[in-house]
Amino acid sequence: MFDGARKGFTRLEVALGLCVVAAVLVVTLPGLWRGNGQDRQRNARSRAEEIAAAVLDYRCDTGRWPDATGGLLDVACLTEKPVPTDDAVTQAAAGSVRSADGTRPGPVRSDPWLDEIPLDPWGRPYRVHLVGSAVAAAVASDAAGYPAAPPAGVGILVLSAGPDGVFQTDPGAAAGGFAADDVGFYLVNPGSGGR
Repeated sequence: MFDGARKGFTRLEVALGLCVVAAVLVVTLPGLWRGNGQDRQRNARSRAEEIAAAVLDYRCDTGRWPDATGGLLDVACLTEKPVPTDDAVTQAAAGSVRSADGTRPGPVRSDPWLDEIPLDPWGRPYRVHLVGSAVAAAVASDAAGYPAAPPAGVGILVLSAGPDGVFQTDPGAAAGGFAADDVGFYLVNPGSGGR
């Protein structure tokens, strides 16, 4: 029977409880840490893909690439609200006007391509490159309307330095994969046969 004299836990009960909690932590924490690293890698690739798609949309909507210095793109323009040209407004209003490739021009865009340029999961900016054999011609060209992929011979490479913060991938060789712990996304026209 209960006599009311016993209050609390014995030292043995507390020790056993702590051992059980410690065993559970030893089993679960390593898996959680591994998963967090894999989630960061997936998140980095997903953000890189988002940036590459926005660059391509920018190219399709404006007929030009973001400003480039040696193949490295300045993507700050992706967060700016587009200013339609008189020609774009006229074409969109007409609706029946066809572009040089015979397709109907899309509506004039009113929102920026990205609300903000995302940082990689480690808090650092991505590098966005135009790569491939036809970059010079693509940058010089002002014809819009590439459907869903960069023109043949051009790729969009979005690169994160990964956990160590050091870029180790050569943009010119990124089609073969990323070096060390770099993470990114490479968007290329599937019909162009690579570079």
